[in-house]
Amino acid sequence: MGNFGIWVLTICLIFQSGFGFYLPGSYPLKHVVGNYLSVKVNSLTSIDTEMPFSYYSLPFCKPVEGVKDSAENLGELLMGDRIENSPYRFKMHTNETEIFLCQTNKLSSDDFKLLTKRIDEMYQVNLILDNLPAIRYTRKEGFMLRWTGYPIGVKIKDVYYVFNHLKFKVLVHKYEETNVARVMGTGDAVEGFPSVGNKGSDVPGYMVVGFEVIPCSVMHNGDLVKNLKMYEKYPSPIKCEPTTVSMPIKEGEPIVFTYEVTFEESDIKWPSRWDAYLKMEGAKVHWFSILNSLMVITFLAGIVLVIFLRTVRRDLTRYEELDKEAQALVNEELSGWKLVVGDVFRAPSYPALLCIMVGDGVQILGMAIVTILFAALGFMSPASRGTLITGMLFSYMILGIAAGYVAVRLWRTIGFGDHKGWVPLLGKLLVSSPAPHIEYPVRTNQIPREIPAQKYPSWLLVLGAGTLPFGTLFIELFFIMSSIWMGRVYYVFGFLFIVLVLLVVVCAEVSLVLTYMHLCVEDWKWWWKSFFASGSVAIYIFLYSINYLIFDLKSLSGPVSATLYLGYSLFMVLTIMFATGTVGFLSSFWFVHYLFSSGLRVSCSTNEPLKVMISGAPASGKGTQCELIVQKFGLVHISTGDLLRAEVSSGTEIGNKAKEFMNSGRLVPDEIVTAMVTVRLSRQDAKEKGWLLDGYPRSFAQAQSLEELNIRPDIYIVLDVPDEILIDRCVGRRLDPVTGKIYHLKNFPPESEEIKARLVTRADDTEEKVKSRLEIYKQNAAAISSTYSSITNKIDGNRPKEIIFKDIDSLLSQLLKDKTAKSVKPVLQTESRLDQASSNQEKWRGIPTRLNNIPHSREIRNYFYDDVLQATQRAVNDGRTRLKVEINIPELNPEMDVYRIGTLMELVRVIALSFADDGKRVKVCVQGSMGEGALAGMPLQLAGTRKILEFMDWGNYGAMGTFIKIGSIGAKEVDEEDDMFILVAPQNAVGNCIIDDLRAMTDAAGKRPVIIINPRLKDLPGSSGIMQTMGRDKRLEYAASFESCYFFRLLYYAGTQYPIMGAIRMTYPYDYELYKRVDEPSGKEKYVSLSTFKERPTIDEINDAFLGKPRNKDKKASGIWGFLSGVF
Repeated sequence: MGNFGIWVLTICLIFQSGFGFYLPGSYPLKHVVGNYLSVKVNSLTSIDTEMPFSYYSLPFCKPVEGVKDSAENLGELLMGDRIENSPYRFKMHTNETEIFLCQTNKLSSDDFKLLTKRIDEMYQVNLILDNLPAIRYTRKEGFMLRWTGYPIGVKIKDVYYVFNHLKFKVLVHKYEETNVARVMGTGDAVEGFPSVGNKGSDVPGYMVVGFEVIPCSVMHNGDLVKNLKMYEKYPSPIKCEPTTVSMPIKEGEPIVFTYEVTFEESDIKWPSRWDAYLKMEGAKVHWFSILNSLMVITFLAGIVLVIFLRTVRRDLTRYEELDKEAQALVNEELSGWKLVVGDVFRAPSYPALLCIMVGDGVQILGMAIVTILFAALGFMSPASRGTLITGMLFSYMILGIAAGYVAVRLWRTIGFGDHKGWVPLLGKLLVSSPAPHIEYPVRTNQIPREIPAQKYPSWLLVLGAGTLPFGTLFIELFFIMSSIWMGRVYYVFGFLFIVLVLLVVVCAEVSLVLTYMHLCVEDWKWWWKSFFASGSVAIYIFLYSINYLIFDLKSLSGPVSATLYLGYSLFMVLTIMFATGTVGFLSSFWFVHYLFSSGLRVSCSTNEPLKVMISGAPASGKGTQCELIVQKFGLVHISTGDLLRAEVSSGTEIGNKAKEFMNSGRLVPDEIVTAMVTVRLSRQDAKEKGWLLDGYPRSFAQAQSLEELNIRPDIYIVLDVPDEILIDRCVGRRLDPVTGKIYHLKNFPPESEEIKARLVTRADDTEEKVKSRLEIYKQNAAAISSTYSSITNKIDGNRPKEIIFKDIDSLLSQLLKDKTAKSVKPVLQTESRLDQASSNQEKWRGIPTRLNNIPHSREIRNYFYDDVLQATQRAVNDGRTRLKVEINIPELNPEMDVYRIGTLMELVRVIALSFADDGKRVKVCVQGSMGEGALAGMPLQLAGTRKILEFMDWGNYGAMGTFIKIGSIGAKEVDEEDDMFILVAPQNAVGNCIIDDLRAMTDAAGKRPVIIINPRLKDLPGSSGIMQTMGRDKRLEYAASFESCYFFRLLYYAGTQYPIMGAIRMTYPYDYELYKRVDEPSGKEKYVSLSTFKERPTIDEINDAFLGKPRNKDKKASGIWGFLSGVF
């Protein structure tokens, strides 16, 4: 046995007769028969005003020894409890009747008004005996109601009556030896209490297990009590009838107070004495409602969870398959969350506020969990007043450490670096290591992605998300509100803990679902939305609080009471919002982080970050502009002065070399400074975020050294300020030696004369030295200008800083866009498709074989994509503006069941990206909703086309949204910035003709190229009459206005789709070629060219070519000779 086990065993043997104690913090007291029991009074309370007052603020009897406050804990003080001694006293197990207490002085006008006012406001007197509140029973409509305390008086027909006689009943239970040690206190004063019974004592004793009171209004004869002292017997019998009142309150008249007490032995044991208070009426309804609510919410939460997990799993599985097969599309609709990979971790607005709110939420939520859990275990019984509030405050204080940790870690993760100002002294003492930031799984693009316009505002979803969490707690909320404002006891913390756990789960699920929905519609601003999605439950709680005030607290009166109620309600709502919002945010953050680090090969923008150099004379405002540039573009600010100090202080090899020169008063050589700059630029943050080199290089030699190291900026910004302005700025500067703050006598004067008197001029701010520094700067700037002349941009620095930065912002933003455009690369291959394949018919590879084996392999699809792209490129390069692509293979044959929209979209993507690679802005348009009523909707084959286009993978360089945009067919989609248009499979629809939209769009496009892919503008199959022929002439005329740049069609027997007999192919600018499929003995097949045609061949010409001779005219297009008649 180890040393620890031996020590434990030893302690157990020493304390073998150990003592137990009652967890809630109370303990049984043995009262010997005849000993006095002291009754205490608590604050007067009212459900009408919710304002507590001292018992002795009214003209009541006071103790002979004077009023004394009992020791109270912090929780009691905050709850408004004020426990004091009272004149009421009993002898244990001794019944007493007609006990005179006191006769008050004659009621003054103020006393009369105050007493009647308190009666109007329904104030209750709260008495306490042996830590038990006095309880009052009343019968109403056959139900026995329990109340703690009793009313001061009652008003009947404009006459006020006071309850001046109290009938007490004390329930006692014979003391049992339990070896209970007095280890916990209740906050009560110790005077007058007997000690805990000792083992072996023969003195009989009792424990108080109940305390009941019946208030009566009794008319006393004042003359009979003139000579009576407190606790003497009243000279005449007192009849206590609760249903009758006879002691009116009159100004100028005294009030006589009396009481009586009876003791009754009870079977109630001491641990069960609180049952009468906890078992309030309606308990069964309470339990049933809570259970029913839990079942319903659990069921709903389960449904949401199942749907959510299945959706995400489907997306993850699909994208894993896409990576394995290098396939970007499937037949069903794709998810859009992958499109925001470069923006999903972009810092939110007001990041500091978000971090603070999340930290507070962690603190509040932790406090609630700890407090409710301990209360459910019995550590915070109502027998120990104020323990609940004290425990809450204690746990809240301790959990401040966790709140600070979470807030600082989140702050560092978001990327705002310095957190020293966040950490208090206590945190520095307790936390030995700083909170590490969380690494993002993907990089963030420099240019924010445009968020598509949504049909409904996102805040509407966020607002509605709070209804589900509210459903988990609104029943429990009613009982809690009743406990706070109606004076009812609440002690079902076990169920409250279950509700809390369920609330956390539901908040997490709701926030996850909404975050996923926002990502799917390319809305990457999920940070605040995830917080308020679950935090919006607070809105419904506040509305419920107002409802409770109007319909349940009808007796609440006065603006002060209403303000108090609304103030506490608002405070409660804010704490709930912080707690639930934190649950939603942290769960969404974990989900987003997991989603984008789940092994998917998701890539973001590959455009290089900005590389900026900024130069300016002393006092040109360069430092201010650097701060603004870093704030806007997130570049890494590099200053040689800061680098020198950092390297020297850290004791690096370069720093030690520089220190030798600095200590000897010599300038640090260029090679050392350049080495430090090079090392800093090579770090990962500078590579990813870009860099801003401040005031370096300063000489031609330094510039050449950077050039030799291939370190060259994208832009060289020079702040140009006239010399006289610079001299004035420098000469007018003053230094405060006390604070180190820099002032300017004209531009930034000191705040007071005291500060002004102690200002000094810096040694290098004299006019002579400033002029000398300016001359040196001009010489160096002139020498450097030749190195960066092609990228130099001069900015007028003699303007307000906001205007200067506006010009710099414009330059850098345009530079970012240009860098993005230059970084565009084709998606499927690294080389241009136009360069891969031959541009003439002679080097064509021929038709692929086994085209009936569907779905086609990627190789076969790429073959046709290349073929279409080459023809289209040649046509556009030749200046053709109205082009038509018609391709019909099994995967692109609308008459076949295997028709795949995904294949068509792949073809569209290849064409669009190829032209975008050449710098053209391409608008891809699909057919929108057509018709109204029963005719509304999109053609069946195009269902979901736009969604597929929007959510498909458009490569890793951000072409979508910049060079490629998605729209609908129509003139309103034509923008001036568009260079060309691709119309995807427009077709005639039942009851509607699309030609008007097509023609309007074509006219609006002007001389810009319009490429129409696989149009279906002939009569609609399966329809008849006007439905079939509507707009026929316009459709045929419009189709004829387009020039075919590519045509490919497989040939079958008439009325069949198998076997393949041959094919027709045409690529711009060549003729139509007719091919025949020939089976070879080895089981293989090949396509043999039969003939060529200047125009598209007719059915007869095709049949003649296949037969090798002309047919009779009467047999053409009929019988077996028409086996290909269904081609066109």
